[in-house]
Amino acid sequence: NTPTEGLATSPAERLFGRPTQLLLPSRKRSGYEFSACEAEKKEKLRLKKQLSVDDGRRELSQLDVGDQVRVQPIDGSRQWREATVTRQLSGRSYETTDVNGRTLRRNRRMLRQSSSPKHSHRKLTFATPPQDICEEPAAPCTPPCPPALAPDDMESASETRTRSGRLVKKPMRFQ
Repeated sequence: NTPTEGLATSPAERLFGRPTQLLLPSRKRSGYEFSACEAEKKEKLRLKKQLSVDDGRRELSQLDVGDQVRVQPIDGSRQWREATVTRQLSGRSYETTDVNGRTLRRNRRMLRQSSSPKHSHRKLTFATPPQDICEEPAAPCTPPCPPALAPDDMESASETRTRSGRLVKKPMRFQ
C-alpha cells in the first residue's frame, strides 16, 4: 500500500481499484474511488518519461524502393547481409530481398544504407594475357640437394631453434 512517487495510490490500489487490506496498521481511506485526477497524473508521468527517452533518439532517413542496404543479423552471427529494399510496409517497416532471394521484413533500425549505388551489378573483368608472347616448355625442375654440413655446423645442427630463429638453450641443471 505504499504510494508511488508522484501519485497518491499504490500499484496494488490501482490494480484492484481499492486499497488492499493488510494485517499491518496502515492509513485508512473512507469512500475510496479511483479518480480521474490519478489517471491524469499517471499520463503526465508517462509523457515525461517518453520525452526523456526521445531526447537521445535520432530520426533515421527514409529508404526508397531499390536502395541497397545491409540487414542486421538476428541469428547470432556478426555478418550483416546485403539486401535490396523491395517495398515500404509501414512508417518504419520495410520488406527486403537478400542476395539468396529470401524476403525479409525488418524495422528501419535493423537496416543500414549501403554505400553501393542502386541496382549495381558488379561485373568482374579479367586482364587477358598478351597473345604475341610464345611460351617455352619449362625445364623439369629438380629439387636442390641440401649442402653438406661442415664440422662447425654439426654441433649447431644439434641445437634447437624456435620458429622465429631464436636459439633454445637448456638450463644448466640439464646439461
